[in-house]
Amino acid sequence: MENFEIGATISLRIPKEDRRALDYSRLYARVLAQPHPGRYELQTAHGILDWLFPTADLNRVPCCGIHSVPFLVFLFTLLFTLSLPYPTF
Repeated sequence: MENFEIGATISLRIPKEDRRALDYSRLYARVLAQPHPGRYELQTAHGILDWLFPTADLNRVPCCGIHSVPFLVFLFTLLFTLSLPYPTF
């Protein structure tokens, strides 16, 4: 069984029934804690997820540098989430 260290960037597959045709098929997240063996608490750009995820559902993201695609997707999603709504005229 693979273990993920705290702070590791991982991807989580989103089942087809939980997404639309043009949505991303993977969700990038960061490991916050391992409260139980083989179960992880995750944080995405949208916040901390409500439940724990088993090791089998997670994939390690090999590169987490500032120029990696997962980091940029995470950053842009975070910036988009925090942006103010467009003004209405």
